[in-house]
Amino acid sequence: MVAAYRTRPVPGLVSGKTFDYIVVGGGTSGLVLAVRLSEDPTVSVLVLEAGAANLDDPAILTPAAFGSHFGKSEYDWAFNTVAQDNCHGTSFYWARLPAAFEELGNPGWNWDLLKKYYMKCEHFIPPGKKEDTTSFDLKEHGVDGPLTVAYPISLSNFEKPYHEALQKLGINRAKEPFSGDTKGIWLTPVSIDPIERVRSYSANKYYQPNASRVNLTILASALVTKIISNKNADGTVTSTGVSFVHDGKTYQTSVAKEVIVSAGAIMSPQVVPLSSISPDSKSIQMTLAASMQAGFASNKYPAALMKQYKVQLDHIRDQEPSCEIVLSPRFTSRPKLPEANKKYITIACLINHPFSRGTIHVSSIDPLAHPVIDPRYFDEQYDILSFVELIKFSRRLVPQEPLKSILTGTEVNPGPEVQTDEQIADYLKANCTTTYHTVWSCSLLPLQDLGVVDNKLKVYYTANIRVVDLSIIPLHIGAHLQATAYALGELGADIIKGKALSEA
Repeated sequence: MVAAYRTRPVPGLVSGKTFDYIVVGGGTSGLVLAVRLSEDPTVSVLVLEAGAANLDDPAILTPAAFGSHFGKSEYDWAFNTVAQDNCHGTSFYWARLPAAFEELGNPGWNWDLLKKYYMKCEHFIPPGKKEDTTSFDLKEHGVDGPLTVAYPISLSNFEKPYHEALQKLGINRAKEPFSGDTKGIWLTPVSIDPIERVRSYSANKYYQPNASRVNLTILASALVTKIISNKNADGTVTSTGVSFVHDGKTYQTSVAKEVIVSAGAIMSPQVVPLSSISPDSKSIQMTLAASMQAGFASNKYPAALMKQYKVQLDHIRDQEPSCEIVLSPRFTSRPKLPEANKKYITIACLINHPFSRGTIHVSSIDPLAHPVIDPRYFDEQYDILSFVELIKFSRRLVPQEPLKSILTGTEVNPGPEVQTDEQIADYLKANCTTTYHTVWSCSLLPLQDLGVVDNKLKVYYTANIRVVDLSIIPLHIGAHLQATAYALGELGADIIKGKALSEA
């Protein structure tokens, strides 16, 4: 979902002007990055966001409204994957571990580095009293950052018995997941302001308090179609600006220092390649190797893939978290529907580190066309076998007290008729869905492993183009991704300022 903010008009402020930094994308990472760069009053920053401006929109500010924006064009791109061969030909609707980064060949990208930026963005508000379901250590949280983070304002009656039932199956409580060890039971803090009782996010906590800065310009409904570049004598390219569409008209604006692509894990791999395959522009010639161009947004290459597999296998052998189950006090499963006037819970099963690898790539030279998304779900047998075991574990959980005494009904999905491993696998292939945690599409990897950006987030063979968003993550972390998106925005700004990874 795009961030929201007030816009400024194109004429006289954007078109034909020169900015020191142009940020392509005003979402979570992009707005954080732009606001931090504009702290220097001597530089000018332009953010071009393709989505609409929705500041102060109750549909965004209201917490716990997940799913209510899906299919609404003012909030949702409504991407669809290609039909998945391993999921009965289904097309999926896509709304849109840190230490391993260094193991994969990225010097300096370790937990100590990222922890600093997780804390920098955070303004943690501990609960008034410590509940049985909360576990935290204040020294592991930031308290001076812009983003308000707190435990949910209200809880259901299921959290405590759910935790107790898990403990009976040998799953212990995580002491402090924000220390980097997410193994065990924990209730996660969320980005909600408990005083204002609204969602806390990059628009209202980073941008809005700094909207009056004269060196920060934000333009919504501006879709970047091309990064304009000149070829250098050494074979690299230097960006001189960008082309974008606003209200059906095409404009150009120039850049003096850098273009930073923060369009997200689905659109960043669209923006960067489109800047190199235009058939009618001699100035746009990114000299990426042919194999990298063909494999943009793909990790389906033996050498690079085997390195990632080794890291994942080592973590599994070390019993690091590779999956999760999440209790939801509502009905969120399929295909069977809930009955009227009944209450339900859903135990959602998630794989954090799938072995299957997919692709995201441009579908045509038309920048308005959606990219082709092929996640290749269950391409590797490990993933489906892991899901089967998660379903079986969930079924062992429900009969444990005190959960058993609360849940008086019967299982709806998959349903008691689905029992064998083969039946469970068939159910999963027909009814699984995405968790919207897309990464890997502009990977932070060495060039020889077909990475797209180096350890300072600069696109290979370019002098001044970076990618700063979740697309750079080369291996999925053992948690959900929002906090990492904020941390990347903070870290990216410091890298550009020369305050981070300057020695790496």
